[in-house]
Parts: sequence; C-alpha cells; structure tokens
Amino acid sequence: MERQLPSLTIHGTSFTVDIMKEALIEAENSNNIIPFKEMLYKGDHYAFSYDLNEKNLPGIISSAFEDVQVPAMVKLDPEGMALKYKKNIDEIKEKTDFEIIIDQDLYKRRLSGHLPVIEIMNHPFYVDVRMDSLRPKDDFTTLGIRYSEIDDYIHPDDQCYWIPYHPASHTVKKIDPEKITAIPKDVFLIEIPTLEKLDPVGYARHHGFDIEQIVMANLIEKNMVAKIIDWKETGLQQIIEKNLSKKQSKDVKNKIGNQPKKAIRRSRGNKM
Repeated sequence: MERQLPSLTIHGTSFTVDIMKEALIEAENSNNIIPFKEMLYKGDHYAFSYDLNEKNLPGIISSAFEDVQVPAMVKLDPEGMALKYKKNIDEIKEKTDFEIIIDQDLYKRRLSGHLPVIEIMNHPFYVDVRMDSLRPKDDFTTLGIRYSEIDDYIHPDDQCYWIPYHPASHTVKKIDPEKITAIPKDVFLIEIPTLEKLDPVGYARHHGFDIEQIVMANLIEKNMVAKIIDWKETGLQQIIEKNLSKKQSKDVKNKIGNQPKKAIRRSRGNKM
C-alpha cells in the first residue's frame, strides 16, 4: 500500500512533502515544485522568500512575497527520511537533516584538511579553492586549470564549465574561433563543475559563508570524474565550416590576384 505523504500549508496553499524528491509539491498543481536545496538551510528549519502570486520562490520580477520558514525534513516526515536514507526511524529522530543527508565521514575528512580530488582523463587533480585551481597530482610544471582563466567557458546553466583540455600538459588549450579549421586531435572537451560544487567546505571557508548551508546546497561527493563531452554537442563544427568557407574564398581571390596579366594585343586596322 502506497504511503500517504504529509502536507504543509504555506499562506493558504497546501503542499505535499515529497522526501524522495526533497521538495514541496503544490497539491493542486504538481508542476509547481519548491526544492529544499533552493531554500536556506538553518539547522532546525529552512528559510526562503515565497512569491504569493506564483506560490514559489520569487522570480526576476516579483511584487508580492513573504519570508517564510518551514520545518526540517526530518521533522516534516521522519518516516520518509528513514526510508530514503535507509536508516532506523528512531535513530534519526534526534538528528538534523545535515547529519542524515551528508556523508559524515567525508565531511570530517574534509574538515581535517584533505583536499577533494577529481579525475580528469585518468589523472587526479586536487581541488584547491585558495589557489582558484585544479592542480594535477605529481605535476609541478603547471598550476593546472585556473578558474579565473576559464570564465568564457561557463555553461549556460552556470553549474559547470565546458573547457578544451590538453591532457599532455594538464592545462586548458584555448581555441581561437576565428582561426580554427579542424577539430584538434590532442584537445578534448571536458565538463568540470564549479568550485562550490567540487569543494563546498573549502568554498564556504574561503568566502566566509556558513559551511552547513553551502554543503547542503552542494553535497560532498567522492570519486568525482570529469565528463568528456562530444564536440558534436557544441557549435564548433559549424564554426569550422564557416572558417573553411572563408579561407576557400580568400584562397580563390588570392589565386586570381596572383595570376600574371596577359598582354593586350592591339589589332592593326586596314589603311586606306
């Protein structure tokens, strides 16, 4: 028998508490979802601004909203939290959401000074927030991938970067879109998350943010591996074709311009 999910009323609107999705879902409109990760974690509750018209988080333009607080998920639905995280319900009743959701061993390891590691094409990189970089292990010839140098490669969703990576040097190999005429064979397009996602603890410390709030919004992960993106998922091929077309047109013009001019022979008219 399917379990009856608890509900929560916010300013007269009923929301279903869906722990599996970690969200509040409007009872009368299942498309209206408020994720807990979008709220500000406060230990025993969550806080956020609530748009009275949209019944969700405020958008870019919002004229009527109120600051609201909702209880922690373990208080709203302890049974759901026990099911989701495979724990005994009595074991979690006195714990916070942070203690239940976050891998405490990974968290303590990070607090003790161990830097997170992400593997990029079979090579480990240390996530170094203070140096604003991903430093390749056992390669002291380079600082690796500097975030300050890859601003132009931010993905439209602002959650990651798509960067041209040169595995031989463990660095970014910038591509000139005005000159490229072929997909480089020694450069690969990889996806790397933003620093707050790779190292939420270090990011919070470095910027003076509340560590638990940042970690709850960006869960600590282990065995992180950078994703390789197919160049076909970008517009690079179209850029290459456009550059090749320009080059071909230029070559034709140069060829015509460099051809020797033929002497013009004047014909002699018949004399009277």
